[in-house]
Amino acid sequence: MSSPADELIERLPLIGDGAAATQARELLAMDVGWASIRGQASSAAAWRPSQAFLIVEGSLDLAGNAIIGTGEHDQGALIVLGDLRCRNLVVAQDFHLVVTGDLIASEAVVADLGDSTAHVAGRVQAPVLLSGDAGWLTLDRADGLRVARTSAYVIVDEQPLPLPPHSLSELVDDGVLDREEWDGLDADEREGQDIDEFVVLDESRVLRRLAAGDSILRG
Repeated sequence: MSSPADELIERLPLIGDGAAATQARELLAMDVGWASIRGQASSAAAWRPSQAFLIVEGSLDLAGNAIIGTGEHDQGALIVLGDLRCRNLVVAQDFHLVVTGDLIASEAVVADLGDSTAHVAGRVQAPVLLSGDAGWLTLDRADGLRVARTSAYVIVDEQPLPLPPHSLSELVDDGVLDREEWDGLDADEREGQDIDEFVVLDESRVLRRLAAGDSILRG
């Protein structure tokens, strides 16, 4: 009996041959237990995948935050065969996201946590995108990027696509930042320094905030 991964691999040529489809093939080749569910809508304040390695056959339409990470496993992956709509989205450390359609967030997409990957074949639309620190977002096409403000860069055709950067401290709330090193400097020591060399996202705070159904954006 074929597994969900085997069945999906057979259909991947219909999805395309861009970076997102390539990443999906690589993930599906992993010797792990893949589960499959139909596309769904959820009105919950926060949504997590029910399995570490999950295929969604269709679109995910989420009213709340999407947390790509189970909170119970050290690694995993979510492959969405359709669009993903949500309020905020974060890809947790050592988790991987592939969206074969569009990724649309009404607030923020966080794709720069350590050892995480996010691949989108269609558009990425959001007011804020965090990408290019310890992880990054990969797009099939440069014209698929529809974001107002970004923290660093995205990857297109295996190359960084530089974007006008915005400071993390301008984009997100102090409550999800690790500011200890910066706050430990006096005024003279801060002179001429780039705050983003000292301030980083605090992953645990980001995950807790989004899991509670709250926002991470600076008010």
